[in-house]
Amino acid sequence: MSDKIKQNSNCALLIYRPSDESGQILPCGRNDITGKWWTLLAKNQKLSALSIIFCVLFSSLAFTQVVAQTQSRSVLQGEIRSAADGHNTIDSNIVQPLALGMKVPEEFWTTNHLFYNNGDTVRTNLEQYRNKLLVLDFWATWCAICIGQMEKNDKLFAQFQEEANILLVNPRVTRDTYEKIKTQEPSILEASKMSALQSIIDDTLIQQLFPHKIYPRYVWISHGRFLAHTLAPSVSAGHVADMLNILSQGNHEK
Repeated sequence: MSDKIKQNSNCALLIYRPSDESGQILPCGRNDITGKWWTLLAKNQKLSALSIIFCVLFSSLAFTQVVAQTQSRSVLQGEIRSAADGHNTIDSNIVQPLALGMKVPEEFWTTNHLFYNNGDTVRTNLEQYRNKLLVLDFWATWCAICIGQMEKNDKLFAQFQEEANILLVNPRVTRDTYEKIKTQEPSILEASKMSALQSIIDDTLIQQLFPHKIYPRYVWISHGRFLAHTLAPSVSAGHVADMLNILSQGNHEK
């Protein structure tokens, strides 16, 4: 069997591998690529038994077709409207949250999101991230852990800048406004030890696609699909490198 990620691979997140009394990891029980992944993880001393396995494809062609139809009706038909203040808004009754493995709607890439850039704002799309591993870093001004992770994550992804990027996202549900972020920018930079603050702000679309209530929260996207959502400990050099290695072996629909 090919070592490439196959179309009928299953999606999983933060999976714990059981072991017997001697401490040896039990077999996966599957004679497929998923089982080979577990063998790889068991031999890799860099990874613990609690490991993130990222897959992007669906369990069957039928499920893929159902998902595509669901997205076509409930996500892609959502009309993004320009309000009087120029902010993009979208009907929360139309946009449906994505499940693991689902394809990210085209609007995610093509919408002109509002970016905060060192006190200024600019609207731009996410096309530059389309063909890379993209990690969305959801944060808020009142989240000390979020701010404390910024410099570490920035340096981490600088090591993989040709293949992966991390992008700060401040959703509207945080109640952070442009004025609030600008006022607190000096203290944020001091606390985070960052030299500049760049982030999507006043977001509604991304938050609705990947809803959450815990900060910081990280959403992993690659090859146009929602791979995983994790907490801060999972954002490490080992996990990013292993993720890129796994993705490089697979066949993915772009």
